[in-house]
Amino acid sequence: MYAPPDPAKHSRGHAIVMGASLAGLCAARVLSDHFERVTVLDRDQLDDSATFRSGVPQSRHTHILLVRGRQILNALFPGFDAESEAAGVPYFNVSTGLEMVGLGRTMPKYPSQLVIHSSSRALLETMVRKRLRSRPGVELRAEAEVIGLHSKAHGVVSGVDIRLRGAGRETIEADLVIDTTGRNSKALEWLQAMGFDAPSITTINAFLGYSTRWYRAKPERLPAGLAGVLTGARPLTNRRSGALLPVEGDRWVVTLAGIAGLDPPATDSEFLEFARELDRPSIYDAIKDAEPLTPIYGYRRTENRWVHFERLRRWPERFVVMGDAACCFNPVYGQGMAVGAMTAVELGEQLRKHGRNLNGFAARFQKRVPNVFKPAWLLSTGEDFRWPTTEGGKPDAAARFAHWYVDRMVDVMPDNPDILEAFLVVNHLLAPAVALFRPTVSARVFAGVARSWLRGR
Repeated sequence: MYAPPDPAKHSRGHAIVMGASLAGLCAARVLSDHFERVTVLDRDQLDDSATFRSGVPQSRHTHILLVRGRQILNALFPGFDAESEAAGVPYFNVSTGLEMVGLGRTMPKYPSQLVIHSSSRALLETMVRKRLRSRPGVELRAEAEVIGLHSKAHGVVSGVDIRLRGAGRETIEADLVIDTTGRNSKALEWLQAMGFDAPSITTINAFLGYSTRWYRAKPERLPAGLAGVLTGARPLTNRRSGALLPVEGDRWVVTLAGIAGLDPPATDSEFLEFARELDRPSIYDAIKDAEPLTPIYGYRRTENRWVHFERLRRWPERFVVMGDAACCFNPVYGQGMAVGAMTAVELGEQLRKHGRNLNGFAARFQKRVPNVFKPAWLLSTGEDFRWPTTEGGKPDAAARFAHWYVDRMVDVMPDNPDILEAFLVVNHLLAPAVALFRPTVSARVFAGVARSWLRGR
């Protein structure tokens, strides 16, 4: 999962991480194995209160750390699961603890090893920051806004210029600078200011918007044994989806999403009515008489966006762009945090192979970044292409076949839990999508197609 290097062979000078997102925090943890000093810069306050940060506007909404992401956090921070449980974070088996509804079908329950911890985004980042601060040589600097890249030689990034809240400006020098500032990254502007070309950008927009409200949990309102509910939209039939998940503090976080331009709910009555119109009534039944703890929060910045840094012929030395700053996904699929953690692991692996001299490292690693996020990109955009109103491209023959094949998988899932297992393993980024076409899976899928055809005759 993650192999730290021999410090005597790979210790370098100073690395800077811009952005204290989960991707940035995981990158900083990995860099601490390769550099004597690591500085994380963020414009927000970074205290231990586990409260909302203005720099992470989506943190008020439902977040799922996929199983692959949880595994990486435990590898980077041993005992992280136990710390989460001690902090009151609920955990449950995905295959038995969730009511999952996809394409109008309720998925079967079956025993598996797919366990997730369900916390608020704020608490998750707070726990990771606490562990990171205990690492020798790591410093987290709050209220420090990066306003530009610093360069002493043409084409080489040698640090960053920052603006400190109430304390003027400062230049911090570094041997490697990592940008994990998310969708608001200024990397394109900074590269052009240094004389580099602007990369092309691919944007796939399914026009999804969602609203979230937090409630006092009433577990008795859910069917016995369930911790939460995930109800997907049904292409061309029902544009509504919803999620109800438990989090620390005996609370539920409920997110309702409208895709293909359907407005998410904005008022109390609209929120309940939207939940009532999901493909299954479980979320509505749970919240109709539950106590709301917050207002209704909305969010609409949900397009898939891939900035093709890897295509540039020239790339500055000592500068890397990762996480949502390089590629972000429709957040309804819950991939962002896990992919950020996976990219951090890849960063460590490439640093371990590269050796102490960093010349040429940034350009080579930047070309490798898409290898990490492309599987998630294909899953996210592939689902968004189910909607004819999606902009930014059209599904090709392979995507149309994938839609047909996944639909046939869903048809047989109620009677074949192992088919659902294969699907969940891929969606939790534990296996590549080709695993869905293994003979043990495809044989049952096509047998189901044959039975349907015979019944049709």
